[in-house]
Amino acid sequence: MMMKKLVIAISAVSLGLGAVPLMAGDTDTKERTMGEVVDDMSIAARLKTALAADPVTDAIDIDIEVDKDNVQLNGFVDSQAERDRAGEIAMNLKGVEAVSNNLEIQSHDRTASEYGSDKLLVSKVKAALAEDPVAH
Repeated sequence: MMMKKLVIAISAVSLGLGAVPLMAGDTDTKERTMGEVVDDMSIAARLKTALAADPVTDAIDIDIEVDKDNVQLNGFVDSQAERDRAGEIAMNLKGVEAVSNNLEIQSHDRTASEYGSDKLLVSKVKAALAEDPVAH
């Protein structure tokens, strides 16, 4: 139970980092309202919570991007069953119009250090993109 709470807390931080490029990189701002952006952020948060609560999926390894009610799942999972279940959870979530399931089944030869380095790199790239005036 404590692990699930930790996953949800980490997910909230991850979503915060992921939401900045979504809003900053939106080139179609004239057609998107703040409400639509908030709706997408809500979908991402509800999906991350649902993935964390599901006994089959490991929410830590699944990155979520949402744009205009279209969900994109990226990252690594341990099995085809986990990949399928994550896509099913996303598609059944209220407000989701479409799901692009880009989850890859990982080999088990990645160390915790390699995984941590990947997450750190993703965070740094997102932060740099959010601060780059050309990327806006």
